[in-house]
Amino acid sequence: MGNLKLWLKGLVAAIIGGAATSTAGIITDPSMLTSAGMKKLGITALAGALVGIAAYFKQSPITPAVK
Repeated sequence: MGNLKLWLKGLVAAIIGGAATSTAGIITDPSMLTSAGMKKLGITALAGALVGIAAYFKQSPITPAVK
C-alpha cells in the first residue's frame, strides 16, 4: 500500500509540474486576464498536465501487483 501512495504522490507532482511549466510562458501576456484568455490558459494547463502524466507513466508504469 505504501508503494501505491508513493506512486500517486509522484503522479500528482507530475500533473502540477506539467501544468505549471506550460502556463509559465503564457501567463506573462496581459491579455490572459480576459475570460477568453483564461480559457486558453486552462487549456494550456490541461495540455501540460497531460504531457506530465504521459512522462510519469513512461518512467513509472502501472504494473500489476505480484503475489
